[in-house]
Order: sequence, then C-alpha cells, then structure tokens
Amino acid sequence: MRELAEVKKKPLFKDTTLLEAFCHGLGALVRRVLWFAGTLYWRHNCGGNTSGCQFGWPVRIRNPRRVIFSSKALVGSGCVLTNEGGEGKLHIGAGVVISDGCTIDYTGGLELGDNAYLSPGVQVSTHSHGYDPRGEPKPSPLRIGEGVWIGLRTLVLPGVTEIGSNSVLGAGSVVTHDVPPDSIVAGCPARAVSNRRSLDVSKKPGAAEDNTGSGESG
Repeated sequence: MRELAEVKKKPLFKDTTLLEAFCHGLGALVRRVLWFAGTLYWRHNCGGNTSGCQFGWPVRIRNPRRVIFSSKALVGSGCVLTNEGGEGKLHIGAGVVISDGCTIDYTGGLELGDNAYLSPGVQVSTHSHGYDPRGEPKPSPLRIGEGVWIGLRTLVLPGVTEIGSNSVLGAGSVVTHDVPPDSIVAGCPARAVSNRRSLDVSKKPGAAEDNTGSGESG
C-alpha cells in the first residue's frame, strides 16, 4: 500500500517546461484558427473587395454590408466597427491598418484613406446626441486622409470633418478640430506641434502585413 501511495504522489509531468511548451503551442494554434475563421466570416459579410483583408478574433461589426473595403486591409482583434442607424457608411482604403482594440463609429459616415494606420485603442466618433444621451444621433461625417498615423489611444470627437493626408496624431491626443495635411498634433485638446515636411519624417508603412495573432500592432 505504501508503494501505491508513492506512485500516486508522483507528478504527471516531471519537467514542467514540456507542459508549458505544449500549452503555448496549443494556444498559438487556437488563435490562428480563430483568426482564420474570423477572416473568412467577415470577408463573406462585408462589402467591397475583401479578398485580401484580414480580421482578428473577436471583431464586432454592425451592419457589415455598410463597411466597404477597397483592397487589402487589416482589422485587429477586439475591434468594434459600429453605427447607430442612418445612412452612414465606412469606406476603408487599400493598405489600411486598424490595430487591436479600436472602436470606430461610422454613424455619420467615415472614410479611411489608403495606408491610414490606427494604433491600438484608437476611438473615432462620427455622431453626437447633444445633451440628451437618448436623443436621435446627430451625424458628423469625417474623412481621414491617406497615410495618416493615429497614435495609441487617441480620441477623435464628433465635429471633426477632416484629418489631412500624412498627418500624425500623437498618442493619447483628443482631437476636437480639423487637422491640416502633413501636420503633427498632440495633446488634450490636440494642437499642432510640428510639420512632417519640415522634419522629413518617414511615413508609417501602410501595407497591411500578415500580423495574424500577434496582437502587437503599434
């Protein structure tokens, strides 16, 4: 009986490194399967040319037929693309990257120009309710130009109608007014701090790469 008790006390895995490696590999496989399933699902349900697009998991899209892709683009894990009714559409240009955890409201209509890059946690709103949270949404159309780079956790509020091409919005900015092309803005509220042309800042790579399951878009 003593020998039997000693056998029961022995751990199933003497080397926990093997177990950890197995669990890590299994988790990576599951993430890739979910990315693949999400990509197939949203390619089928969204509008426009979705053949080269990639979608993380989970992704929530309200009225997906109103989300129109031009070409290859990336929508990361945890993103929410939503509207509150009306005729607003979301047009996503070629090479656009919407990183993990972004919330994009297109109630008022939103256009993302080619190669626009939204870092993780960006929030964009294209409608307001005035002073009544239950009132009818008031649309506020927005165009985000080509090559725009919006930094980590930046907030773009209703009333902004255009963010000019090749602009950079610093991390954590709160954007309340239009941004001219080639501007570098930062702060709360966001203000111009420099100009890309004068600094000769290299453009953010726009072509969506295969970041499947990485969660490290930045």
